[in-house]
Amino acid sequence: MERNIQVFLEHAQHNPTIGRAVKSFHIILRVRLEKVAPLRDCLLRLCNVADLQLILPSLKPFRWGQLLHGVRFHQLDLLSINVLHTVVAEFLEYHPGIAFLSVDACGVIRGPCPLDGRKLPALCDVSAPTRCVMRLVLNNPISRVAALQFSKADLAPIRTLVASLLTSTANLTVLQLEVSPTDY
Repeated sequence: MERNIQVFLEHAQHNPTIGRAVKSFHIILRVRLEKVAPLRDCLLRLCNVADLQLILPSLKPFRWGQLLHGVRFHQLDLLSINVLHTVVAEFLEYHPGIAFLSVDACGVIRGPCPLDGRKLPALCDVSAPTRCVMRLVLNNPISRVAALQFSKADLAPIRTLVASLLTSTANLTVLQLEVSPTDY
């Protein structure tokens, strides 16, 4: 994997239009990433990416911070990422034009999700844990919600989510609640 990134970087260094031409970039890596620097260099060359998926389950939060610090995409529209929401929140500060957002586990057990209060005026589609979706729905023009990763312990957030959806958004066209059949 890292060798493929290195080959891409070598080509992009000789021909900068290669990096500018990439519109969709997906990295799903189930093995440990030894070095983040090559992937970071790659991301820095992809300034016109509109669709970004980064699924790196073995990457530690501080390494995510190293990977994404200072990375800017001028046309980013879709973000699917599996990093803690503290890192996502910082990244979103520089990408307010996101329309489609898919995030995994929050990482905050007690207290508010770092995405609480985040205003993303173009956000219309969100997939996230139930308690994290609630505040995003209140502050953004969302029309499609997928509330994920919840169990019996999350029944109160589900009720609150549904109640807030009924009162806060006239745009909602799809609501998807994922429940594990083993929870009941």
